[in-house]
Amino acid sequence: MFANQHWQGEVPDGIAEVVRVESNFIKLMGRVMATGIEDEKKALTYVDDWNIRTLSEFLGCNGPKPKVRNFVPASGNSWLERVNFVLADSTMATADAHWLAGLEASGIGAGKVDFTPEQLAAAAISEQHVIAKLKEVLPTLTNASDALGTRERLGTADRIPFQVATYIGQWGAPPVEASYIQMIKDQNGDILNGANDYSITFVPPEVSQFWSVTAYGSKTKLMIANSLNCHSRGDRHVKLNADGSVTLRLSHDTKGKKDDTNFLPVPSEDFYLLLRMYGGDEDVQTGKFPVPVVQRVMP
Repeated sequence: MFANQHWQGEVPDGIAEVVRVESNFIKLMGRVMATGIEDEKKALTYVDDWNIRTLSEFLGCNGPKPKVRNFVPASGNSWLERVNFVLADSTMATADAHWLAGLEASGIGAGKVDFTPEQLAAAAISEQHVIAKLKEVLPTLTNASDALGTRERLGTADRIPFQVATYIGQWGAPPVEASYIQMIKDQNGDILNGANDYSITFVPPEVSQFWSVTAYGSKTKLMIANSLNCHSRGDRHVKLNADGSVTLRLSHDTKGKKDDTNFLPVPSEDFYLLLRMYGGDEDVQTGKFPVPVVQRVMP
């Protein structure tokens, strides 16, 4: 069960755990690994059984009257308005007090909607500077072990790595659950681009759950459609080399590659790869697992 910090109700029977959240707005993302068409059918039956209910619905009784919210549009306004809206709902302002201190003059404040022209102009300029900074730092962030995590783990450390990590991969989990490595350049330091073919050879990480390598378009930070409808390869698919290592072959050209379980289609444009490691050992969690080298294959 998910509940905000102020909820004081009685936990009913059938609830295994209560997860406290700092906002009344939450997003849940479930992952189910399927190893083939038949396994995918089975996985979908599990997904069909998932449901999200209010506590009242779970108990089969009438709940409180829903709160009416005037949601702020996702675009067409200042980020100040969007941030202040989120800060005003539940305990985000308290949780982020360390980072909000001294910013009142900028217009940041829980629920604040009246901004001076100077504040709005400064907010627009600052947004441009921040995005430029994130794009500058992005290629240098290879391991997210020190960039993602709980508030307790991150403490008051520099938030730029955290911002970059969420910029390229939202909803990242802390290292105790999952670790992430970004590969954005080849062995020569050139940005990965689908005009070239590549290969990666590495010793698979020690994980209790699974690992996978996924390709994303650099512009959208999303997976790009391909004729094989394949966007990742991992321990459920690949064949290992004789020495225990694994080699992935990357190309935008998918012709004749349908049955190659070590082949990963990539976008025709600039792209990057994310190595996800769920349930990693100590080396994985502490960022000691080496970043695989992406080798450009010369024609």
